[in-house]
Amino acid sequence: MDSDDPMKEPKLDDWSHQNTVLIAEVTGRIFVALITGAFLVVPLGLLSSKSVRGTQLVVVAVAVLAFSFLVAGLLKVSNYEMMVVAAAYAAVLSVFVSNEQTG
Repeated sequence: MDSDDPMKEPKLDDWSHQNTVLIAEVTGRIFVALITGAFLVVPLGLLSSKSVRGTQLVVVAVAVLAFSFLVAGLLKVSNYEMMVVAAAYAAVLSVFVSNEQTG
């Protein structure tokens, strides 16, 4: 019988490998979701407590740079995708700064 027979039942090692890959993918997605959430919540919390415009701009700049470096380092993205991610993240933070109610 040929070893490449498609009707052959998978070995236990094949199932183990598939489960390991699935666990790694799910863990990676959860990690990215947590990091993304933190990169949205922490700067917004800092921005809501700062009323000085210069301080707000520094917080936005540092957060955008840190997020961009993290995405570039951890994810396989093209230059175009990196630019889109950074621009979208900066837009979210700057909308929050521009919509702040002054007392």
